[in-house]
Amino acid sequence: MALAAPAPAASRQAVLTAAAAHLDSGDFARDLARRVARPTESQNPAAGPVLQAYLDEELAPTLTALGFRCRSHAKPVAGGGPLMTARRVEDPALPTVWVPHSHAGCSQHAPDEHLLAPVAREELQIMAGLFWDLGDPATPPPARTPPCSAH
Repeated sequence: MALAAPAPAASRQAVLTAAAAHLDSGDFARDLARRVARPTESQNPAAGPVLQAYLDEELAPTLTALGFRCRSHAKPVAGGGPLMTARRVEDPALPTVWVPHSHAGCSQHAPDEHLLAPVAREELQIMAGLFWDLGDPATPPPARTPPCSAH
């Protein structure tokens, strides 16, 4: 079950409730397990069709259901796989937040190496900090572990 997009004027509490329900139901864990099970080797030139299927069958439907406009692009490097951009505008008067989904420390992967724990920890800390900063300013942030320095 995909996380449903909140209405554009949804309250902060409605968004938090929907996110908690997605986690509590086990849907998030099932979605994540299904996604990391795909053999997406971005550095393997022969993996282009598998990567495109991942974007088309997994990411685009999920992001579209959340109100994003998705577009696939050919990588402008010979032998490179496809990439996707996804855009959602709730209010054109609000500032834009750009969240790249890539990490320089993960440029080479083995066939069954999908997620490096130190990289994931660092990226989750960055994203949690970003979302925390966008949340309730009266709530102090949680303690953070030092960033990962070696991958």
